[in-house]
Amino acid sequence: MRRVYNNRSKRIRTYAILGAVAVLAIALGVLLGAKVSGVLFSGQDLFTNDDKPVQTVQATPLPVQITSAPIVVPTTIAATDAAPTTNPTEAAEPTDAPAPVVTADPYEELSKVADTSMMNGIVNIMFIGVDYEAARIDKNWAGKGGNSFHSDVMIVCAVNFNENRVDLISLPRDTYANIPGVKGVYKLNAALNCGTDGKNYGLFCENGEGFEKVCEAAEWMLGGINVDYYYAVTMESVKQIVDIVGGVWYNLEGDFDNGGRYYKAGFQFMDGQACLDYMRVRKAGHGQLATGDSNRVNRQKNMMVAIFKKMKEENMVLKVPEILAAFDGALFTNCTPEQTAALALFGYKLDPDNIGAHSMGGDSATLFHWNFVFTRQSDRVKLIKDIYGVDVKTYPKYSLGYARYQWCKMLQDQYMDICDPLKSYVQKLIDEDDKLPESSSTPKPKDNDDPDETDSPEETKPPEETKAPEPTDPPEETKPPEETKPPEETKPPENDSNEPPVADPPSDPDNQSTSADGHIRFLEGEKGTRKYTKEQRELFSEYKAALKELKSLYSTADKEAKKAANHKSNSLNSVSSELLNQMIKVQDLAVAVAKSFDYSKVKNISATCYPNQTHSSSPWGLNFWDNKKYNAIKVNFN
Repeated sequence: MRRVYNNRSKRIRTYAILGAVAVLAIALGVLLGAKVSGVLFSGQDLFTNDDKPVQTVQATPLPVQITSAPIVVPTTIAATDAAPTTNPTEAAEPTDAPAPVVTADPYEELSKVADTSMMNGIVNIMFIGVDYEAARIDKNWAGKGGNSFHSDVMIVCAVNFNENRVDLISLPRDTYANIPGVKGVYKLNAALNCGTDGKNYGLFCENGEGFEKVCEAAEWMLGGINVDYYYAVTMESVKQIVDIVGGVWYNLEGDFDNGGRYYKAGFQFMDGQACLDYMRVRKAGHGQLATGDSNRVNRQKNMMVAIFKKMKEENMVLKVPEILAAFDGALFTNCTPEQTAALALFGYKLDPDNIGAHSMGGDSATLFHWNFVFTRQSDRVKLIKDIYGVDVKTYPKYSLGYARYQWCKMLQDQYMDICDPLKSYVQKLIDEDDKLPESSSTPKPKDNDDPDETDSPEETKPPEETKAPEPTDPPEETKPPEETKPPEETKPPENDSNEPPVADPPSDPDNQSTSADGHIRFLEGEKGTRKYTKEQRELFSEYKAALKELKSLYSTADKEAKKAANHKSNSLNSVSSELLNQMIKVQDLAVAVAKSFDYSKVKNISATCYPNQTHSSSPWGLNFWDNKKYNAIKVNFN
């Protein structure tokens, strides 16, 4: 169990404020990938290397608590917090001289209280951004209620105190991941939702259990390397910080909308809500902005640069109390103030060239009816080796190929429960239909292979062959073929014995097919004759063959999956891809067969829901996230 600090006693005012500001500096510095601490403490430009400190700390700053609970800071400065005078009576006399301002070196103030015991080797700190916003509850946004707020930003900050280096490892929110101690199929950003204090889940746990679970999931991603500390913020803080610094001027690259608010491209003033809307756009259908997580991250970085430039212009340090107030109820950590001070000291002197930015990315695909990122395991192992110098194993069951196989296996019973009864139903219809004679109707011209069609012309051709004596007979005598019409009416030659159709087959069996029970195959259509067409029978045969192939592929995939799980050479990636495509084929054929044979025993069977598409209301789809058979903790992935 990690340490969670709930000490709410008041700390020394100066270092508490500086420590909290350091948290803000580090967290936002992650997004910038630059020396934000220099901006905060010395007012230097984001893109220069000037490290000279400027002593502008305001006297007697306000008390701040840094605990696992939200930070609470008064928003106004009381009169008693003004800089003290040395002689009260002298202070009361009128004077034109400005009140004295106490200046201090922030580095020295932090050094006095910093807990440097943690500054050894590599220490991992988890930066977490939660997609919580009051408006998402107030406006009843779809999917955003109860345990539906996720850890959408997850960055492991690997602080190497020995080498004076920081490596930032971004963990994609949609990563297909294992949530330690929780059974099911989850995205990495659901780790927050899986933490519980026994009563509450995720963001609403009383002692930070949701954030602890995010750290555990990050440890799993790192192959077991500890992630002991975290800082977490919500969306509310971003909006409030922008408003505190007075908004920003920004050049929007395209029109967009979010939450019913619309924005036009171009250089314009943006308040906190506008900035938040801009940094949140990820999905299509919201205007001209590029979609996807990577584009959203780039927008966030660009906006944070604009925000911090404005902070510099407005003299950030003078707004410290208001900045901290913006985090009221929106900043969470399990670090003590002394540990935060130590991190601030390190960040204050860190060379921006020693900050590395990495992503534990992978391949995107729609499986499990959701969009996931499947980590490239070989890249993951190499990244961990490069940063930590340790060798870790791959997770074969979390590769794209294995995940595809697992998803197909989850759907196997559901598909067979639909397909096998459909096959039995139609097979029975066909078997009964085969007991009936085929129709004796005049064959269609295109059915040249029908035995009735080939025999009849041959019987009428002999009269036509009498044309041979044309040299001796007058041309008019060639008309007697009309007299041959009676033979057409006397089609009984096909059945000279006047026996029913089940009698012995005609003399030319090669041009006539016979059913298994010996019935002659006539054309369908007449009452008491066969109902189902040749096309229907061929469709059903194709369906049976596809279903048989699907079952064979399942068997092959099972064998390859065992090899993969044991780190043995395998072809699961290609086999699972073939398996998924075969499932799509079987679904299409099943729908066609059901329509053709009026099968209605499965409700809405014709409503397709393919395994490589998002979920829709269909008997082919599987809502596993609401089913404890699959997922121990219900999490809405929206």
